[in-house]
Amino acid sequence: MIISFLSLRKNAEKTMRIAHVISYYHEGFGYQENWLAAHQIRMGHEVVVLTSDHYFPFPNYEATMAPKLGERKVGVGTFSDGEIPVIRHRSFAHSIGPPGVIFFSIRKSLRQFQPDYIHLHGATNPQLFEILHVQKELGYRVFVDSHQDTKVEGSRKRILHGGYYRLWRHLLHRRNLKQHVSRFLPITQGAQDWMQENLAFEAHEMTISPLGVDLDSMFFDSRERDSFRDEHNLHDQLVIVNAGKQYPGKRVDWVIDVAREASNQNVPVALVLVGHADPEYASLLTQRLESFPGRVVRLPFLDRLALRRVYSGSDIGIWPGIPSNTIQEAMACRCGVILPNDDIVGHLVNGNGLKESENPENAAAFLKSLWHSPKTLQRVQRTSEEKAKSLSWARITADLVALYERYR
Repeated sequence: MIISFLSLRKNAEKTMRIAHVISYYHEGFGYQENWLAAHQIRMGHEVVVLTSDHYFPFPNYEATMAPKLGERKVGVGTFSDGEIPVIRHRSFAHSIGPPGVIFFSIRKSLRQFQPDYIHLHGATNPQLFEILHVQKELGYRVFVDSHQDTKVEGSRKRILHGGYYRLWRHLLHRRNLKQHVSRFLPITQGAQDWMQENLAFEAHEMTISPLGVDLDSMFFDSRERDSFRDEHNLHDQLVIVNAGKQYPGKRVDWVIDVAREASNQNVPVALVLVGHADPEYASLLTQRLESFPGRVVRLPFLDRLALRRVYSGSDIGIWPGIPSNTIQEAMACRCGVILPNDDIVGHLVNGNGLKESENPENAAAFLKSLWHSPKTLQRVQRTSEEKAKSLSWARITADLVALYERYR
């Protein structure tokens, strides 16, 4: 829906004007930029998202994301993502280098909106140059987050990327760009470690601002659980779920291996896979599933309400590869988890699952122990739910706004 840009300035008594600047924005998703903006608006602040006219170049976009998002090129103008105003700008260089290397001018929008604070998403986002140039005129505070870590990079790390990061290290430190940024905000310990290794930051220069979950939309619903399990004939089975983008880095094939191994140990496992894959990876998954004797439910990308029903109807979620924020959403819906033992998502496991992403036999043995001890399974699930409550976006947003205010 198109809205008037002037409507952004109607409520002058709101305490802050916050601009989120991000290379790619996806309406209706459960990403950090969606929820921070939404909860800041609910706190009474004026918020706008400034972004490009393209969606992110997800791996195998046409097969994995186009069914949900449509064409990568969205268009230019002022739109709304529910309550969030989103201004899309004409972009350049959207097909070269690391995915974040995309250019679009936001100075006109900044001058119109006159933010008090800018939250830039991406520690090596080239929009920082224009933000700091206009900062001299408007005097706002700048905060920069970072999601990058070694697992996200994975096989994408090339010589070009290393050179790009060395350039940023030079600009941030030798050219003193970092002195104009109030705080850098990695989302995990792994992201903080990446910034220390690649951009030469010290730990005291950063504050971890974690990812969370919206508890108003993601929660356990017993009626939805029964309905989902009735629909797919999943009663009297241990239901394993994996949801999100499907490509090799996500290691969905490993999830199938775990389910097959658990089934070989006489656990009545059912497997629910949610998402899209390109033809090659979809074929690999289909081949793996041929040797799995249990029930399989394959679903396309789902909106948040439909996904809540899936998570409520499942018992354990497994995400062994590149992390996804949907992990916290599954936890909020009372799913136990099996996650890697690392500094990226390992902190999400404490009495609510298992840290394992290499040995399918270990993960299968854990599933077997849960199947033979319903009380343990219930305790794991409820612990997961309670841990998710400590990671609510409402709490994280309030903490972040308090951090903004410290630098007012």
